[in-house]
Formats: sequence, structure tokens, C-alpha cells
Amino acid sequence: MYFISFGGFEALTEWLPTYWTNYLSLGIAMAGFMTGVVYSLITALMRVPGGWFSDKWSGERVAIISYIILVIGSIIMMLSHNFALSTVGTIVMAIGMGIANAAVFKLVPKYVPEAVGGATGWVGGGLGSAGGLLIPPAMATFVAIYGHVGYALGFMIYTVFGSLSIIFAIILYWHEHKHK
Repeated sequence: MYFISFGGFEALTEWLPTYWTNYLSLGIAMAGFMTGVVYSLITALMRVPGGWFSDKWSGERVAIISYIILVIGSIIMMLSHNFALSTVGTIVMAIGMGIANAAVFKLVPKYVPEAVGGATGWVGGGLGSAGGLLIPPAMATFVAIYGHVGYALGFMIYTVFGSLSIIFAIILYWHEHKHK
């Protein structure tokens, strides 16, 4: 789950400047603004309410909702061919990712209470970093295969991994409520 939320966040901070300049022909300064302020800042700020939501309603529930939001944003990005729709998709993805980041860290001590530090290292340093490392070349492969439209189609990665995260969060939710 953290592979696509935090790793996906890292990946898009690398990928979005290329997306904005090459796919939508924005200037470098505007591409930087869209990536740094519109995407990265919103994602980072959404971690705070994401933590509050997770404390109030459980990490599993918040994870399900946040990954649904992430998938909706990725579908918008896949369908977008203009600045306005891409801006909406970017904001929706940022909201989903930020909240998902917090939800995952609510789950770690719950499911691995005997090794929170080690599990946090695996989740944050391992899986999160792996997403940041592997997703940008995977998105570039879409461009290499499909050409210009590959910039939009590459967001399919977020749709697939976000959907898998929804399934996993539902399993955790079901498992938690089955034993109550």
C-alpha cells in the first residue's frame, strides 16, 4: 500500500515536471509550480487530516477511502488531454495519496506491534522508496511504447496499484471486524 501512496508520491515529484512540459507544453517555471505547490504541498498537507481521520475512523476505513480517491485521480489523469482536467486529476491524486500515507502508518503498529520500528523501516524506507525508484521508469515505458499519449496512459500504474491497495485494505478491514 505504501509502495503506491508514498512511493507514488516520490515518483510523481520526479515525473510531473516531464508530464507538464512534454505532454501539456507548460513552461518549466509553471511545471515546477504545478509539481511543487499544487501537487507536493497538497499531498504533504493532507497527511495531517489523514492521521486525524485514521485515529477517528480506523486506518483500514481511511485507507479504503483514500485509495479510492487516488484511483479516481489516476483515471482523470489517464483521460486528460488538457491543463484544467490534469490540474483536477493532480489535486485529487494528491488528496488521496496524502491521506493514504497517514492511514498506512496508523496500520503499522496495529499489525506489527512487536516490531514497529523495523516494520516502519520496511514500509517507509523499503517499500516507499521502491515506488519512488520504480514507477518513473515504468511510466516512461508507456511513453516509449505509446508515444505522446503514453504520458496519460502511464497513470494506469496508479490505477492498478491503487486498486490492489483498496482490495488489501478491504481484506484488513474484514479481518479486523471478523474478530470482534
